[in-house]
Formats: sequence, structure tokens, C-alpha cells
Amino acid sequence: MLLLYSLTVIVPVTIFRAPIPSKYNKNIASTSIPTPELDFEYTGVLRKVLLQHVESRCNDGSFPAIYYAIGKETDKWLIGLEGGGQCSDEASCKSRAEKSPYLITSNNTSDEIKLDGLYSPDPLKSKLSSWNKVYIKYCSSDGWHGDKVYHGGFGGSEMLHFQGARIVSDVFNFLMSGDSADMPVLSLEHTVLFTGFSAGGRGAMVNGDRIGGMGFSKLILMLDSCYYINTSFSWLVQQTKDVYSNFVRGSVHASLNNVNSWKDLFGQYRIPQVETRFFMIASLLDDYQVSIQHDFPFITHQLIQDLVMRNNMSAVFSAGTKDHATGGSAVFYANKMRYTLFNKFMEEFLTGSGIFYPRTFLQSVICESDECNPVNLT
Repeated sequence: MLLLYSLTVIVPVTIFRAPIPSKYNKNIASTSIPTPELDFEYTGVLRKVLLQHVESRCNDGSFPAIYYAIGKETDKWLIGLEGGGQCSDEASCKSRAEKSPYLITSNNTSDEIKLDGLYSPDPLKSKLSSWNKVYIKYCSSDGWHGDKVYHGGFGGSEMLHFQGARIVSDVFNFLMSGDSADMPVLSLEHTVLFTGFSAGGRGAMVNGDRIGGMGFSKLILMLDSCYYINTSFSWLVQQTKDVYSNFVRGSVHASLNNVNSWKDLFGQYRIPQVETRFFMIASLLDDYQVSIQHDFPFITHQLIQDLVMRNNMSAVFSAGTKDHATGGSAVFYANKMRYTLFNKFMEEFLTGSGIFYPRTFLQSVICESDECNPVNLT
């Protein structure tokens, strides 16, 4: 049996506005700097830039890195946060450094990467194919939430940086500064889709309202696989509590992101607070979450029903598939329902053509095929 919910409850929206501390706050809304000429056709390849004049650092002290491609529509931006889990204490962070060293540094990373999904160069797939694209490398191991530096590490001699939230600030301010001659200048009048996948989705969830508070006239979030839930089987609760205690609590960006407890980092509790309009993907059989939360599908189904009844400005795609963090890969378009719903949502957002319908696709049956397409959305 399939359940399809179309909801039209109107919820007043207030915008949280807070400054982003950075030396790049000069000219952040400037539109007077010339846009570089497009000297190549976008093929899905993004080029690396190191941010060598910002305050934030990767875990190991290396500079944050972004990958970018200039689009033909230089007033529209896709800005995404890479995923990759998180660590939360001395033991888990040491293990992460040993097993996944590429997640703690920007050193020895490729000069170019190629992405698909939202980043696809094919206009028949992605409505964003002609947009500017930025992909922010994940190297802070804190779910993009932190803003702390440990001098001496966890009892060692090294300095460890957990500054994911500050990296987000520095990247946006860098893009708005005009300091790169090779890139367009991001303006508050531009259209921005701020997204992330897995840990990146949680980062966009927590940082999104702060970015919106800078004054963007057209900002929307796409939150892919960010929806942690609190169940008796999950160790994600304790991990999130440790991330909050060790990397977030008492920091500048905890205040800017309105984070006052671990729950403000946790999807089940944070998503209802998000004021910026969003499109959220929460697969009922999400490979990652089901592996550690055996009752995830059933509780998620009920929670999302409750969520969408309170907010008709946003949309949720929650199908009975195993997909986890597909936004940067071709898998994103393999599910025709997800593809259709997202494109309809973006069309309404970009054109302002009335109330989006349907608000949400919520599937109650298990459907393991990538070709799930049980109903027509019209």
C-alpha cells in the first residue's frame, strides 16, 4: 500500500540573521566585479582551489579546499558539502586518521574531481547543469558543526582543528570577496542551492539558516540523508553528544548556528527548527542508518508524517529504498520519483509559480529497486 500526502498547512517563516565573522566581510554583496569569461565547457569536472588566507583549517592544519566550475548562468550557484561520517573523541579520531586519512586533510588531494547527480553537466538530467558549482572538501571530521582547536591534540603534541562550521563561513566569504580572479563573485542577489550529502547534509541543515541570515534573496537547501533519529538501537545519540561537547559547545559558531545542545545537531530535533526552505531526502531503508538503527524505517515514516504536517514551505522525499547520500552521483537520477519531485520543487522555487504540489512523497512499502515509480506526481 502506498501513502501519498499533499499538505497545505501554512507556517509563518521568520529568518534568522547573524553575521559571519571573517576578514572577507568587505564587499560581500558586490556585483560590480566583472565575471570571468567561460573558457571551457562544463563536463562534470571541478578544479581545486586552496583557501590560503582564511582562519579555518582542516584537522591536520592544512588549508581548506574547494572544487569549482564556472557555469553559463553566473548568477546561480550550487554549493555542496562533502560527506564522510565524523569522529567524536580521541579514540575515534585517531582511528579515522589511520583508516581514512583523506578525510582529515587537503594535502595530496586531486587537482580535479568529477561529479554527477546534482552536479551533472547533462541539462536533460539536472536543472542546475548551467549553474556555477562549488564542492567543499570535508576535512574537519565534525559533521561541519565545529569551531574549536585543540593545542596538543588529544593529549599529543600536534594541533588538531575541528572547524567545520568556520570552514563554511570562510568559503562563503571567500566566494563573496572577489579574491579569486578565476571565479565569479557570489552576490546576495544571486540564487543559491546550498546542499550536502550524509555528514554534508547535516552540515547544511545546521549551517543553512545562518547562511540565509546573511541576506540572500534566493536561498534554498537540499538536505540529503541528514535525518538522524533517536532510537534504542542507535549509538548516534552518544556520538552526537560527544561531538557537541568536544567540538561545538561554547564556540562562536555554536552561537551563530543557534546550537545550544546536542539535539540542535540531530536531524529529528533540528529539522523542525529549520526556517530556510528545504528539500530533504530520507530513504526509509537508508543503507547507513538501517545498519545501526534497526527500527529506523518505521519510526522515520511516522516522524516525517508529523514533520510535513507542520511545514508546507519545504518538501520531503522518503521512499522505501536503500539509497544513502546520492546527490553527487548518478544514482540520484536512477529513482524517477526522486528526480521528478526534486525538479518540480526547483521549478516552483525558481519561478515562484504558486504552491508546490504535491508537498511530499512518502512511501510506506519496501521497494528495493532503484526504478521505484509507483504513482504519477501530477
